[in-house]
Amino acid sequence: MNKAELDISVIIGDDKRAIKIPTGSLVEDVIKVCGLNVSAQIVLRNKIPIPTDEPVLENDELRIIETFSGG
Repeated sequence: MNKAELDISVIIGDDKRAIKIPTGSLVEDVIKVCGLNVSAQIVLRNKIPIPTDEPVLENDELRIIETFSGG
């Protein structure tokens, strides 16, 4: 039997929180749930950047880093 939700941890800056997301969610879904702009973030899993279309796994710990650009 599949779980309907996944338990994951999200780290944004110094803030670490546990969240539940639907099974089958992608990294971009996590970014949106956190209220962030998908195109302005880098997400790391185990210190390795992952694409926003990567599936999220049970017990993942994702670090979201906001990118800045300017001139």
